[in-house]
Amino acid sequence: MKIRIALAMLLFVMHVLARTAGEQGRIDYLINSLGQLHNAVFIRNGTEYNSGAAQNHLRQKLRVAGERIQTAEQFIQYCAS
Repeated sequence: MKIRIALAMLLFVMHVLARTAGEQGRIDYLINSLGQLHNAVFIRNGTEYNSGAAQNHLRQKLRVAGERIQTAEQFIQYCAS
């Protein structure tokens, strides 16, 4: 079990390191800014979600996209739209 967790963490770090630190910071800023919208409602596939759920969803999409997303602009185009 510990090996699986370590492997998953390594894979995640490899994906994050593929982007420049500046671009990762820009993406993190975009996702984290959703947390400031306390009364906002996000609608995905006809279902309403709070800002925390929207943040989690975008982080998951970014993890799945992996190295294919290199810039904040690509994140917006392919994950956050």
